[in-house]
Formats: sequence, structure tokens, C-alpha cells
Amino acid sequence: MSGMGDGYVGTAQDAVRIRKLEKQREAERRKIQELKDKSASSNDQPGLLQFGKSLAEVLEHAFKKETVGLVTREEYVEKSRSRIDRFLFTSSVEDHFNLLVQRRLPRLCSDHFPIQLDCGHVQWGRRPFRFENMWLKSEGFLDRVKGWWDSYSFRGSPSFVVASKLKALKMDLKTSNAEEFGSLDARQASLLATIKLLDELEDDRPLNESERTQRDQAKIDFEKTMLMVEICWRQKSRALWLKDGDKNTKYFHQIANSHRRKNLIGQLAVNGEVFTDPSEISSRIVEFYKTLFTDVGVRRPTLDNLPCIQLDSNDAGSLDRVFTEEEVAEAVQNMNGDKAPGPDGFSLAFFQFCWSILKEDIMQIFHHFHEHGTFSHRLNTTFIALIPKKPGSVEIKDFRPISLVTGRQILDSVLIANECLDSRMKLGDPGVLCKLDLEKAYDHVDWGFLIYMLRRCGFSQKWRRWIYTCISTAKFSFLVNGTSCGFFPSSRGLRQGDPLSPLLFIIVMDALSRMLTRARDGDFISGFAVGRSTPIITSHVLFADDTLILCGADPSQLWHLKCVFVWFQAASGLKVNLGKSELVPVGSVPNVEELAGVLGCKVAGLPMSYLGLPLGAFFKNLAIWNGIIEKMEQHLAGWKRMYLSKGARLTLIKSTLFNLPTYYLSLLPIPVGVANRMEKIQRDFLWGGVGEEFKYHLVSWDRVCKPIRCGGLGIKNLVLFNQALLGKWLWRYASEKDALWQKIVESKYGGMWGGWCTNPGQGPYGSNLWKYIRRFWPKFVDLTYFKVGNGAHLKFWHHQWCGETPLKSRFPELFHLASLPEASVKDLALFEGSNFSWNVSFTRSVQDWELESVAEFMDVIYSVLPSQEGVDSIYWKLSSQKVFSINSFYKRLSVPVDEYYPWKSVWKPLSPSKVNFFIWTASLGKVLMIDNLRKRQLVLLDWCCMCKEAGESIDHLFLHCNIARELWNFVFTLLGLQWVMPRHVLELLACWSGCLTRVSPTALWGLIPHCLLWVIWRERNARSFEDTARSAQEIKQLFLTVLLEWTNASRPLPFSSIFELISQLSL
Repeated sequence: MSGMGDGYVGTAQDAVRIRKLEKQREAERRKIQELKDKSASSNDQPGLLQFGKSLAEVLEHAFKKETVGLVTREEYVEKSRSRIDRFLFTSSVEDHFNLLVQRRLPRLCSDHFPIQLDCGHVQWGRRPFRFENMWLKSEGFLDRVKGWWDSYSFRGSPSFVVASKLKALKMDLKTSNAEEFGSLDARQASLLATIKLLDELEDDRPLNESERTQRDQAKIDFEKTMLMVEICWRQKSRALWLKDGDKNTKYFHQIANSHRRKNLIGQLAVNGEVFTDPSEISSRIVEFYKTLFTDVGVRRPTLDNLPCIQLDSNDAGSLDRVFTEEEVAEAVQNMNGDKAPGPDGFSLAFFQFCWSILKEDIMQIFHHFHEHGTFSHRLNTTFIALIPKKPGSVEIKDFRPISLVTGRQILDSVLIANECLDSRMKLGDPGVLCKLDLEKAYDHVDWGFLIYMLRRCGFSQKWRRWIYTCISTAKFSFLVNGTSCGFFPSSRGLRQGDPLSPLLFIIVMDALSRMLTRARDGDFISGFAVGRSTPIITSHVLFADDTLILCGADPSQLWHLKCVFVWFQAASGLKVNLGKSELVPVGSVPNVEELAGVLGCKVAGLPMSYLGLPLGAFFKNLAIWNGIIEKMEQHLAGWKRMYLSKGARLTLIKSTLFNLPTYYLSLLPIPVGVANRMEKIQRDFLWGGVGEEFKYHLVSWDRVCKPIRCGGLGIKNLVLFNQALLGKWLWRYASEKDALWQKIVESKYGGMWGGWCTNPGQGPYGSNLWKYIRRFWPKFVDLTYFKVGNGAHLKFWHHQWCGETPLKSRFPELFHLASLPEASVKDLALFEGSNFSWNVSFTRSVQDWELESVAEFMDVIYSVLPSQEGVDSIYWKLSSQKVFSINSFYKRLSVPVDEYYPWKSVWKPLSPSKVNFFIWTASLGKVLMIDNLRKRQLVLLDWCCMCKEAGESIDHLFLHCNIARELWNFVFTLLGLQWVMPRHVLELLACWSGCLTRVSPTALWGLIPHCLLWVIWRERNARSFEDTARSAQEIKQLFLTVLLEWTNASRPLPFSSIFELISQLSL
């Protein structure tokens, strides 16, 4: 399939015409959107409205090799390009062709590029074994695994035994899967056919007891099968923010297909030659990485005269201690069970679920490794999945695995760089920033240099041997379109994705840091000075392989830098790719091109991006937030919003959508306009109004942003959350006295309050960034208190170091009489041998009426005694651990109004999240029933479709309608309760949570109102929109069936039938 398009080439006049046409098309698209939102004028242009609706329901996939509008004829003065033609299709097409890809073909005789739609379905080879997490839901799975595992008998080292048992277990699992599960699709179809047959039979005659039991069991089995399918697709999709049982299988399916399309390698370019044959693509990838991971075998110099940080001997010894079962189990349980498995095919969920069976054999591996430092290479094989770095990747260099550095303060580097840059620019001295690009940094690390650096840093020989065993015994196989290819060892590099690799890489990069420091100390490079009286000179900022060098605009300094890079490459194997590195002028640097020529890098300008944040930008500029807003909109675009329940949307907002701006919010003050725009994106997505037909926002955003305990959804207010995140900097400034960033900020702004915070910064001095953070100190300090050490950094009268408030607030009259109102605690503490006393003096004698206050004052100050050697410390009032937390600061900033809300009754039951969301909406009286629709000026007949005797409202439908009352009476009869029905749903939930239940387990008790309200709601919708109605008896049956499904989903030992459930309710 092909069509003409994806590029137009013509004269300058043609380019102007094309731009006019594109503006007209954009205006037409806006017109379509406007017409969609205007129900009053919808009859004027029905064809246009239908077209707009059709466009909203179709999708377009990204292009492979998408570079458009290349001009090939020299006489054309101006280049123009335009996407004119494209393939559009409905989402259902993806279900049948999940590898759809659009490609641009060469332009031959036309000025348009043809486009081609590739439908995929390429057979690349045998796919490796994958443990399916849905197997864990199978009844008796743990017992079967234990029986299999104990039956295996292998001899050899502990690691060889475990590897052999896992291999044998694969075969048993494959056989069990074929026998128990088979094809889930076929099983679903068979169960549906059984249910349909019995339903049709019931139309002709009443079902007997056996047939009813058979249908009930078929429904239960169908729900179990649906859950299995959902778990299967959830595991493939890696959508870790949604839970099982929320009926998002379609969404998981689409996510998994999206991953497959994105990671598909249909063609590969190597040295200008393009390969499309699967075997050629696989062999070229293996050949490329085999070369990349092979050491060139040169002798490397050492850095013996370079000072290195020394590990404390106690810390080094603690690394060599015996591995305990508790720490191994904790490491296993803390990992995500849905993460991609290794070559053995077993997911982490398997090891977590079966830990009681496996732990003895696994601990034997650790004990053997501790003593001998070896393990079977079969446990150290690695799958490498190639991830495209950008859309349309074709070159082999454009694919790479991803590795992250976790647990480090990445924002420190950005703050340091911004403060240094601000000081340099306001000083007026020219300088340059050099942003380095390390070529294949992780893959080029020389193992000998790594072990050398570990020795220089004081790591023990045993630890070094362990590390060398871990990195040198690894063997690699590549996953190309889901099929493994190649199997080879390596002789250099660190595995990306291995949690140990970033930590080892930091040690390697520390050598570069110390070489640059040596160059700065020797005046070979100048660095940027920060501060007034005793400035701190910063020459470089490093975070993993992201390196920023700050130096003077002097060719000799850049020559010295180049020498450092060459020497570092010779020692470590890491090469600075100067061709991709950037040189950025600071101030007036007229010879910047000459300076860039010294290094051989390209010239860039400010503002620039460093570690994903702006550097040298005006922080109130709205444009710096555009990228974040675009990412939020991209996450919501297309089919993603089409397959999610309200509960899943809420989960997505909290776990993914809200986290997108968090990185920016952790350092940058958010403008109010940006916050409003982001909140609108969240509101529209939550209520389903993004690009779809109009949707009512049922609950106000202020209510949504309240804590769950107060009747909200717990979505954070962006402005307040930004302030809470920035508050962490104030805490870190007060508690991290040895951190480089803290020293730089203190040197630049000066300290006050005994060094616990900086001066606020006046006028143009200082960056707006830190001055904005410093504004929150008054709010922040009121939530702290201090513990006295020697008292040198605590103001006697001003700091809260004894009692609940500062002494000046508790004893204002005495404070005004103090001879030394600014004295520190240490200044007024008098030590005479083993005796201690306070040396507090006043400007006049104490009067009789002041004696009581003085006595109380003395009792207070003598309740806390300083020491001569201790260190003063700061504590956080709002945490039991006495350590600052962002959540506690946010809660205090938001100051929610205290109001009773039965949040446990709404959110604690283990029903699907979409049901919990619905119950929350109903409890607030916000469900779109006829009474609420009439409040929104819709003209509707006010009547209840259930009883047909009264108007429809939330409380009537769910509590007081004749059918609802019959259902509630049925439940109360089962429970053996006498109950007076409350007036409102909210009161019902409050009473339900406060009632002493006789039902065990309590989880079943909590599900009952959720289940009954949900069943009533479904029945109401079926009668209103589908014109179908169940009898009261059928609704009762549906209630019990749904309750059984929800209960079994949360129980390790499920009920076998509805009758067992009823028996439990009746106890």
C-alpha cells in the first residue's frame, strides 16, 4: 500500500503558497473542534461535524526514517517541506496488525515522496521462554512448584544446581501451561458459548439446579480467565501503575503493541549499507556489539600520583561481611515483579512468590560466592534489548540500552552550575562552558583501570575479586524483535541496566574529576569563582557521564583541557567525543570559534539544557516549561485515554502524569499560568474531556485536591507541591554542611541564623533561583526545632532549642531586658570543671512582679544542658523520624479544612479502582443522574427508571427506591441484621464503617455496599440506555456473583461457589 506525500519541493513562491495552505488547514481543524463543542449549531454543518468526529476516532502511527522535504535541485533558493499524505485507521486495526509501521520511500519522478504501510508479521525465529505472572493465580501453583523443585537432583556448585533446576522447571511449567491454560482466547470463547447456550435455554424453560450451577460456574471461570488475560497483557505492557482486576486489558494490549512497534528493527544501516533480511540484521548487530565489548589490548598508564578518596577501613570491612537471608529477601521483595526477565525467562514475581521454596538453594549460592568469589556463568547471562534513542532510528548507533543513576542528588549539579554561571555573568569576565559527550561511556570502561581505582580507593582484595567476577563472567545475547541472537563474552565495559554499573562508573569518572581539579589547582584552567570574601572556585560539575567544565576564554586553558582528555582516555578507555561536545560562550567571547577549534567541538549558546533542566535561563519565562507540557499532552494523546476507567485515570495522574513536572518542580519555581495549564490538562483527562465529546467535571478541582481523608482524591496542588519540594533545599542547606552545593550557596549569599540559612539576597545580586527558595524560610523554620550540642550555632533567645517556642516569644519581657540578645547558647553556657551554670544577665535588676517569670525562665533553660563537644542539629516537627519530608510540609502548606469523611469505607475495600472512584462520586452526591443533569439546565423528565414512582436522585436510586430497598433487605437478611436506612449515601458509608461487623473476613464486609451500589448503577444504566431490565431475583443473583468475584480476587483461598459465600455471610 502506498500513497504520494510526505514532502513537497518547489520554488520560494511555492513555499509561500504551501504555508498559506497549511494555515488554512489548521484553521479548518480548529473550526472542526469548535463545532464539536457547540451543540446548538451542530445542525448547520453536519458533514463537517461527522468528519471531525471521524478524525477523532482514527489514529496515525509515526514514520520510520522520517526526514522530510529535502531539496535536490540547486536552482531552488528556499527549501519547503510539508506532510501532505498519511495513513489513518481505527484502533481495531491494531488488534490484527500490531506491528503497523509507515515508511517513506525514495522520490523518483515526482516532488512528492511515496509512503508505504508495512503490516508486519515477520517471523524472526523462536522466542525464548517467558514466565507468565498469570500462572501465580492458578490454584495450587505453589504446591506444584514445591513438588517439582524438590524432585530435581543435580550435583555441582550451588549456582550450577539452581541454574539446572530452573532449566528443568521451565519444561514442567510449559507442560502445565498447555494442560491447564492452553489458549486463553479459546477458553474464553468456550465459556461464553456455554453461558449463551444456557441463557437461550432459559428463554424456553426454567433451568434446573444443575444447569444453574453450571452457568454460575461458567461465569466465575470466565471472570478468572479474563483476569488471567489482563495479567498477561499487563506484564507485557510494563504498565506498572495499574493494578490487576480493573478491566484495562484493552489498554494493556495497546501498550504492548506500541512497545513492539517502537522497538521493531525492520531495517538496519551499517556503514551506509541498509539491511532488511532478518538474519543479516541479527548478525550485524551481534558483530557490532561483539567488537564494541572487546578490549583492544593496549597497555594503559596509571595515575599513581593522583590523590584519591580513601574508603574508611570500617566501611571497607562491612562490605565483606557474610550475606544474610534478611537482606537478600529484602532485595528480592523490593524489586518490581513485572520487570523484564533475564535469559532464564523467570520474572521477579516468580522469585518473590516462591521465595519460601527457593531461598535455601539461593542462599547457598551467596555463601559459596562469599567464600570462593565464583558462581556459574549460567547465572550471569544477559539479554540486551536495543531501544531506539529517537523515532525513526535506522543506524545501529541510534540503538542503545538505557541505564539510570539512582539515589544521587542530580539537582545539586544543576544548582551549582546555575549559581556559578550567574556569578560569572554578573562579574563581567568572559568565560566558556564545555559540555562533554563521552562516546559509548559504559561500554568502553577498561576493567583493569576500574579494579585499579577500587584498590586506590581502599576497597579490600576480596571485594575487588567479587566485582571482577561479576563483570568478567557476563555473557551477552541480543533480543532483536523478540528473538535472541548471539551469545558471547566481553572483555571491557559495564552492563547498562545493571544496578551495580552506575556505582562503578562513578568511581571511574572520579579519576577525571580529580584530574580536572589538579589542572585547576595548578592554574592550567581557571574555573568560575563564587562568593565575595572567600570565593569557591568551581572548574567542573559531573553527574555520571554528564560533564560540564567551566573555564576562562583562553586558548591555552582549552589546550590543557584537551591534554587532560587524552590522558584520561589512555588510562580508562573512555573517549571524549569532541565532535558532539559543545562550547558555550559566557559573556563577550569574540574568539569563540577559535576556542572551539582548539577542542574540535561545536559552538552553542545560552540558555542551554544540562541534565534535562535549563541553564542560564530566566526562570519566570513560561517557554522553559513548554517541553513538560508537551510531554503531558503526549501521554494523553490518541488511544491511551480510550481504554481507561476513571479509577485507572486517577492512578495514571498520580503515578505518571503528575510525576512528569516533578523534576522541574524540585528546583524551579512554577509560574501560576503554567500551573493552571497543567491542572487543566489533569482535570480534562480525569473526567474524559481531552479531545473527546464534552464531559462534565463532576467534582470541583479544589475538592479533588483535598487529601483522601478529607473527601478528596489526594491529587496535589502544583503550586503548593512546588513550594514543598523547594523546602527540601532549606532542610538540606541546614543539615548538609559538607556538601559542595551548600558551601557554594553559603559563600555566595552569606549565612545567618547561626548558619542554618542564607541571607535573603538583595537587589540584583544572586540568582533568582536561590532567592526564590530562600523566601520560604519563615514558613519552614516554624516547623523545626533544634537539639543543643555545644550551642555554637544556636541563638539563645531566637532559636527553639528548649520548650515549644523560642525563649524570646515565651518570655518577651525578659528578652527586652537581655544584655546580650544576639548571644549564642555557647556564649551563655559556663563550664567550671564538672559544674555547669547559665551566665544570663539583664540590663537592670529584676523587679518583684517579675520574679515568677524569672523562676519559670530558669526552670526552662536548666531543663536542657549543652555539652562542650557535641554538634548542634536541626529536627523536623511534623515527622516521627524528626527528618524533613516533602509530604508533611505539603500537608501543612495546604492546611485542609477538618471535616469528617468516611474515607476508609470508600477507598479501603478491595474492589476495582473504578468502583471505588464511583462510590466516592456517589458519596459526594455528584453522579450524573437526572437531578444533577437538571441542575445543569438540561430539560429532562424527572422519574426513576427503576421504580417509576418518584424522581431520580442519588439517594433515592441507591437507598429508597422500591427495588433498592428490596436488595438492601435481602442483604440484611443474609447478614442477620436489623437496619434503619440512612437518608444519604454518605451516611450509609459512615454507618457501615462504624458498625461492628459479624462477617469474617472484614474485607468481605467492606465490599458489600460497593458491590450493591455498583450493581444498582449498572442496572439503572441498562434500563436507561439499553432498554433491558433484570428481575429483582436476577439482580440479587448478579450481586452475589460480582461479590464472589471481588472477594476471590483478594483472598489467598477463594470461595469455591456462591453457596459457600452465602454460608459465610450467614454465620
